[in-house]
Amino acid sequence: MNELYTALIAGGVSIIGTIVTYISIKGNLKAKISELKIRESEIIIKQKEFENTAKNIELHLESLKQNQLSEIVKKRIEVYPKLWKIIITYGTEWVFEEKEYNIEWAKNYLNELREYNKEYGVFFSQEVYNSFFYLRHGLTKIIKNHKLNNTISQSECSDLYKIIINLTTMCEPLSVVMKDDLGSYSKSIIQESE
Repeated sequence: MNELYTALIAGGVSIIGTIVTYISIKGNLKAKISELKIRESEIIIKQKEFENTAKNIELHLESLKQNQLSEIVKKRIEVYPKLWKIIITYGTEWVFEEKEYNIEWAKNYLNELREYNKEYGVFFSQEVYNSFFYLRHGLTKIIKNHKLNNTISQSECSDLYKIIINLTTMCEPLSVVMKDDLGSYSKSIIQESE
């Protein structure tokens, strides 16, 4: 019978040991779960901080872009009138004053455009540059075609004028894209980046 009691006592101790181990493991699991929940909360907080930082960086970059664009528009406001003056001098005023279109006119016009481009071309939008390119190209072509003949036909000049004021298949009118760059004909360029 002693063996039975010993076995029962050993069984009881074993059950108690198992219960104590179970309670201990359960407590450890609860502690680990709590620790994981705390870490999860910390990760969520860090993720939100990261998202806020990313948004702040995006806002700052957008602000820098707007400031840079604003400075470019200010510079365009300063330099585009100089290009406008060249175009008016060799275009509109030439027509009104009924001056002769000759090789000298084309060379002077092209030279002034080249000099202007060297100093201010960096401020052109792509659209202005495209139109400007076709205007220079047209003058260069006229000069090459008239090495022997000094007189330039009205139709050749008309082709140049189309680049400036009328729609062509090659590019947008130079006068329009310049004014677009300054916000005269379209929505403000500062708002365009939205």
